[in-house]
Amino acid sequence: AAAPPRRARPSRTCVSSLSTARATNRANIKRLIDIDMARVVDESTSTVAISGITCGGCKEIVRQAILGVEGVVSCSVDVLAGEATIRGSVSREALSAALEATGRVILPPGCSLTTLRVGGMTCGHCSARVEEALRAVEGVASATVNLEAGLATVVGSAAAAELVAAVEGTGKSAAVTTSPPPAAQLSPPDSPGSDAAAATAAAAATDAAGH
Repeated sequence: AAAPPRRARPSRTCVSSLSTARATNRANIKRLIDIDMARVVDESTSTVAISGITCGGCKEIVRQAILGVEGVVSCSVDVLAGEATIRGSVSREALSAALEATGRVILPPGCSLTTLRVGGMTCGHCSARVEEALRAVEGVASATVNLEAGLATVVGSAAAAELVAAVEGTGKSAAVTTSPPPAAQLSPPDSPGSDAAAATAAAAATDAAGH
């Protein structure tokens, strides 16, 4: 009987081509997985609390600012909750920068924004002392003082009364001009009560500054 034909051994060229093809397939599979993962990230949704959203105009300003950030797919803003729900892949730094350009900041959980009108500041040394005093209050996450405007902006969980006391401890006067209540207790921006409160605070600040 004739011997069966011997199976030819694959040449080195064939083996090399096969290895290359397998490597290419693995690379293609990995690339497809990476693309799918990127799509998952792009579809992620996050909610952030933002300061200074008090009306429909604020809502639209914030929404447009967020939509202008690279990686954002969509955005909706809730005025009453003071929150923005964002879908997409975006860095917190880019989001913060976009909001700061509108005069707003991302609030840490449990924090609120309080603005004080400070009287008696006449130089950079005065504003630095006030800023240092505010930052020393327990619960304060950040504090900045604008000497020209005579305003101090504080982010944190400290009570407004504690912030006023800290400023008065430096020999300056202080009155709250903006201290947002919990979201459920927010009043309409044009309500008479809010106007009266603002007028009272402004009058108190002026009177205190005169003394």
